[in-house]
Amino acid sequence: MNALRIHSNEVRKNLHRLALALIVGIVAFAAADAYAVSKAGALFLRVPVGSRAAGMGQAYVAVADDATATHWNPAGLGAAPMSAIWSEVTIPHRYRPVEKFAVVKRGGGGDGFDGYEVWLLGAEGLVMYNGSKWRSGKVYEASPDEDIETIVKRYLQSSDDDEVAEAMARVALVNNARTLEYIDAFEQKTLSALGENEEWIADISNRFLTLKKSYNICMVYWPRFWEVEKRFKDDSRKSKFGEREFDRLSVGLERSVRRHLPEEIILPFTLSFDGELTALETSEKFVWVGTTEGLHRYDGNRWISFHAAVESAKESAGDESAGAAKPNTPVVGMTIPSNNIRFLTVDNKRLFIGTDKGLVEHFGIGWEIVCANAGLPQGKASGVTFETVDRGWAVVDDDVYHLSGGVWRNYTELT
Repeated sequence: MNALRIHSNEVRKNLHRLALALIVGIVAFAAADAYAVSKAGALFLRVPVGSRAAGMGQAYVAVADDATATHWNPAGLGAAPMSAIWSEVTIPHRYRPVEKFAVVKRGGGGDGFDGYEVWLLGAEGLVMYNGSKWRSGKVYEASPDEDIETIVKRYLQSSDDDEVAEAMARVALVNNARTLEYIDAFEQKTLSALGENEEWIADISNRFLTLKKSYNICMVYWPRFWEVEKRFKDDSRKSKFGEREFDRLSVGLERSVRRHLPEEIILPFTLSFDGELTALETSEKFVWVGTTEGLHRYDGNRWISFHAAVESAKESAGDESAGAAKPNTPVVGMTIPSNNIRFLTVDNKRLFIGTDKGLVEHFGIGWEIVCANAGLPQGKASGVTFETVDRGWAVVDDDVYHLSGGVWRNYTELT
């Protein structure tokens, strides 16, 4: 009986142990399930940053060179594309529309935007942005005893009256704030306000005649002229244009003429060029400009002109301080087949010049007709491009030619 009672107690203890184990198991299972749910809400935090890094098994520290470098290796941001900076410079309306565009690195300039010169062919010809200002020519520091005619003659190294007069007109256009037509229009307004007073008309007409002569030699003092223009506009609103208003107009026009040249005179980049501007390109440190009358190269200090008729280079500007021209300097072997430059292009640091008598390559110390004996005719070249150094395409006389194996073939005939 006692034995039976003991066994019953053992069974009871075992049942208690089993129940306890079941309770513990249920609680543990429920807790594990609850933990799994809370963990699932942040699983995205365990995903590697960047698909490329994930695909490489997160072995990305030494490679990091994109935006994910902020996570893997911040030092890699220095090589990221987003480290580049775009700079914006507004092109003045007077230079628009832009027909050609080229950039050249200045000597001693940094790698930033201000380390380059931007050159344009636009509505007012050839202009350049030097990192701070737009320039249409070289700045010449004039002395008080100089005049425009002397400066232009020295710059061109010419005493030809017609050539000098044409150049002076171009210098005047660049250095005056307004055109001659602007002065003419103001003259008509003032004369119409004088009525029939012949004495007044004669005086004001002479003032304007002197003013327009001063325009051609860069001696108009524009701030004073604009003051006269504004005062006349106010006076013309009055019921009567009297003696006082006339005197103010006459004296104001007289004072609108300078006694000396401005301290700085702009000598247009194209002052020594002949013909129309047709092409613009840069190669290494040089700026190249083509016209219908020749090819011109600028090294940052002076222009050198190349022509087909005479094997010579005309240095059209001297040292930086004086801006004076030097005599023609013969250069053996430097010649182009035609002065009519149709286009300029650079490929793999090689400069190609398209003329109406063939395609020319400039190789640093001379010129070479491109494949003159290899199937490319010496006609009107319109364009050229290369896939590799010895494989390319060209358009001559409106036909397409293909270079392969050192031979140019008419592509139209091949097809």
